Amino acid sequence: MQRSIELQSKISGAISKSCDIVFGINFYFLLAFIIIYAVIQNGIWFFPGINHSLSMSQDIFTNPFDEEIGRQWQLYSYLGPIIGNSIGMNNSSIIYALMHLIIFLIFFVLLLIIIKKQRGDFIARSVAIAFFLTPLPNILLTWLGSADIFTILFSITIAIFYRNYLILLLLSFMMGFNHFEQGLVILVSMTIFLIVNRNNSKPNNVLPFVITGIGGIVIGRLCLEWYFHCNDFNIQSSRLEYIMDLGIARYAKATFSNIFVLVFSFYNALLIFIIVFACYFYKSRIFFTFVICNAMIFVVTICTLDQTRVFSIMTFHLILLLITSKNIYNLDLMEKAFLKKVITVAFIIGLFVPRFVVWDGKVHASTAYYSMQYLLGNYDIKNDKHTVTRILLPLQ
Repeated sequence: MQRSIELQSKISGAISKSCDIVFGINFYFLLAFIIIYAVIQNGIWFFPGINHSLSMSQDIFTNPFDEEIGRQWQLYSYLGPIIGNSIGMNNSSIIYALMHLIIFLIFFVLLLIIIKKQRGDFIARSVAIAFFLTPLPNILLTWLGSADIFTILFSITIAIFYRNYLILLLLSFMMGFNHFEQGLVILVSMTIFLIVNRNNSKPNNVLPFVITGIGGIVIGRLCLEWYFHCNDFNIQSSRLEYIMDLGIARYAKATFSNIFVLVFSFYNALLIFIIVFACYFYKSRIFFTFVICNAMIFVVTICTLDQTRVFSIMTFHLILLLITSKNIYNLDLMEKAFLKKVITVAFIIGLFVPRFVVWDGKVHASTAYYSMQYLLGNYDIKNDKHTVTRILLPLQ
């Protein structure tokens, strides 16, 4: 009995000391550690279709898939190619991927600084750790060159500035160029979130968001279609047709063949925080909305093969809204101290648990091995079959 008490005391003391470190060290040092460790843990790689995006970027006035109808759906993520063409970072796959990495690091750090100024140090650290615990570091770092980085940056920014209708209109418009379908789901979930959690004294605040956000993304998509029409792209296949061609049976198999691992992959070690939040606020409207929106987005991801990736990209803004909510902001000192320990425990576990990704029903982990081999000069990208398939270390 005495040994159990001593062990419990040591564990409690270790958690408290770790908590003091995580929430006591310099904020920017913690952020740098998270980014560097995420690179070591997940590796860095480019997404399988980067050569297609690169060809789009090298000549934005010509359809590179004029004779490849099956690839034309990729044209509907045109923001990255336009930016690459505009700033001249379209000379090679490496340069194009590097552009996305630089954009992500600059704007992600900037957004965390804004959260720190608006909500305080505790909330900003919690958001940074929450991001680290989700599969997003794996997804974004190993899919450099894809539209995902812009989607996640736009969704975070909209969640922070949803009352600033000029920013909302601009980002929604760009979502129409970047990934209309994912952007629309994000805006719809944000609308549901605002409706359920609206201030009863200001019930009409949701309507301007809907008009600006939904209107902006629709206008953006229409402008993209107009651009393609003016330049005679002659597009005959869209992303929706690409999705429908695979058939519901294929999606059902991919979703339910590893369903429990799939659900775990959505949140990973962040589940610890979500469970504790549920214990505190399970009767609150904000948690009810979080569950409803996550369920809705899960249904949407059934129509994809890369469920972990799509789900994580379209739900992080909900996690951000959860952490920055008044429910957490208004906790007393004792409750915040306990929540800090919960986040610290989740963070420590996340240092060791890989960011699993479920793709087409199969479980994958990291590209770190390939990244290291490339840096050591032992990996020839040009002559490897993996240049056209996702590089991941399969766990089965």
